[in-house]
Amino acid sequence: MKTMTDHFPLPEPRHTQRGALERIHQAMVVEDKRVFVLDAPTGVGKSAIGVAVASYFETAFITSHQNALVDQYEADFHKLHAVKGKANYRCRNFPFALYPKRGFMAGDVGPDCQAAEDLDEDRHKEVCADYIPARNSFWRGPLSATNVDFLFWAPCPESLGDGISHRRVLVVDECHGLEKKLIELGTLKVTQAHCAEVGFDFRQFPCAPNKQGKVETALREFQDRMTKMPFDSKKKARVRLNRSTAIDVALDSGDWFYWTTENGEFVVCPMKAHVAAAKLFAKADKLLFMSATMGDAGQFLRGLGITETDATSLAVDSPFPPENRMLSFHPAVYMTHKTYAQALPKMQKVCRQVIRHYPKEKGLVLCQGYPMQLDLARGFAEFGARILVHTKHNREEVIARHCESAEPTVLLGVAMFEGLDLKDERARFLIFPKVPYPNLGDPYVAERKRRDEQWYARQVALAIVQGAGRVVRSETDHAEIYMLDSCFLRFINQYEALFPPWFLDAIEFGQTKTKRPHSVARTAVQMLRRRATGRGKWRVWMDRGRLRLSPPWRVP
Repeated sequence: MKTMTDHFPLPEPRHTQRGALERIHQAMVVEDKRVFVLDAPTGVGKSAIGVAVASYFETAFITSHQNALVDQYEADFHKLHAVKGKANYRCRNFPFALYPKRGFMAGDVGPDCQAAEDLDEDRHKEVCADYIPARNSFWRGPLSATNVDFLFWAPCPESLGDGISHRRVLVVDECHGLEKKLIELGTLKVTQAHCAEVGFDFRQFPCAPNKQGKVETALREFQDRMTKMPFDSKKKARVRLNRSTAIDVALDSGDWFYWTTENGEFVVCPMKAHVAAAKLFAKADKLLFMSATMGDAGQFLRGLGITETDATSLAVDSPFPPENRMLSFHPAVYMTHKTYAQALPKMQKVCRQVIRHYPKEKGLVLCQGYPMQLDLARGFAEFGARILVHTKHNREEVIARHCESAEPTVLLGVAMFEGLDLKDERARFLIFPKVPYPNLGDPYVAERKRRDEQWYARQVALAIVQGAGRVVRSETDHAEIYMLDSCFLRFINQYEALFPPWFLDAIEFGQTKTKRPHSVARTAVQMLRRRATGRGKWRVWMDRGRLRLSPPWRVP
């Protein structure tokens, strides 16, 4: 009788991969558990594990909230049938030149298949050689890969009567972002223009808190008007359907939150993802979740409405040597919202010192938002064209420029804590100017933190571990990682349990010139005491003026 290891898509599984597949087979097949959670860092080879599990069960969906990961699955495993949304495909055969009034010129190969379908759905079906063939192959193929948005929204077309709309297993890769994505699917933003379009009075949405009853009544009336109001384009029909579905997801959750933004948008979002998750999980019999930064697996499962007794989890150690991925804590500034302006000059100075230390090597600075990116860039004038900044619109272009350039460029990245691959010479150093606390100016984040401090802390730990993983991508890769925010000391002391042991193994405490340098040593000793249980005797030792915390077998 074949096991999951026999379905491994590469010539031979590594020891860690074999062990993980044996545990998954035992739980999902022998013990008939519906859910398995695999916490495996970068380098373990989760993609191959996921494909092996999918192949064993014969029919499977593989999904992620990142399109880049879907592309990677498609490139690495040719037996997978992959698809993304229509907007990701340029429609080469559609005659856009026949629609000059819509802004298309003769010879224009068109923006994408979504625009083509909005212009003329029937003609698009006849001529499309991009999205539609990929979509049909996705639904007919037994092993299929796509993003969460497509799997959640797109139904199997009626024309594909033999399509496989239900699979034996759903594999969710980079699942740490799944709850956030599902929350977004149930988030509705309504403007005065949206209301005017369907003849609804925007003022019926109350601005005051604790008016859930009135908000629900207004949302249902708004939804009813959207449904009955005629539309003059496919695009409007699609947008209205998505808004209507978002209303259902939010209100059906039984726990939702609302607010009005500074620019006048009325926003409603669910506080729990279990309704959207149930719809997604109904597409398969069994669920395999995989991530390099799971954090608390129990908290992750509860956020998706899954009972812990229905699941089995496994945490795998990192195959990367700790010395290749050391995170050095150098408390240069105390960076909070209140102290930001005062701390910025010192932060710029320390970042400049780090960049000067690597005159011939590429690097990455992870910025929390575009204001910080621009503030830091203003302090880096001495480096000239070596510093690369980007906007929301040219992000991929700037990343490509950084990766392809022979110059030692330094990328100031915003929202790049995940989905970025700066392997080998693409980055030999990484700077965390600030502990990546989620923005408490976001009403949703503030409400979640008020309800659950642990949830808020988990988002911080996930961002740190994910961010560090952008620059060390293989066993032979290496990079120096710097944490400059003194807030990190208190955070890791309080929430050490949220970090995987393999990550903690690679933290070193640098010398500090703060008024209380003993706090660094005290934190190291406290970590030592907590981590000694069941892991052998750990030691604190000095190395070239640095206080190091290491297991005994790594001490020279």
